[in-house]
Amino acid sequence: MSGAASNRNDKIVELLTGVQQLLTRYVRTLVPNRADAEEVLQETNLFIWRNADQYELGTNFTAWVCRIAYYQVLSHRKRQVRSRLHFSDALVEQLAPHAAMALG
Repeated sequence: MSGAASNRNDKIVELLTGVQQLLTRYVRTLVPNRADAEEVLQETNLFIWRNADQYELGTNFTAWVCRIAYYQVLSHRKRQVRSRLHFSDALVEQLAPHAAMALG
C-alpha cells in the first residue's frame, strides 16, 4: 500500500471512529429493535469501509455516512417485510432528516 493510500485509510478510520456514536444514534432512531439496529450499523460500517474510496476527503463525512445508513435501513426494511412490527416508509422518511439534524 502506498503512503498516500495508507494516509487516506488512516483518515477514514479516524473520521468513522469520530462519528460512530452519532451514527449509532441515527440508526437506532430509524430501527426500533436494538438487535436489528446493531445489524444495520454493522452493514453500514462494512459498506462505508468497502466504498471509502468514493468519499471525497474534505466534504461532510457525517452527511455521507448518514446517507449510507439511511439506504442500509431501507434495505433492512425490505428484508424484514414479514416482521409484525416496523415503521412505515412514510415515518422513516419523516424521521431521517430530524435524526440527522439532531446529530449535529
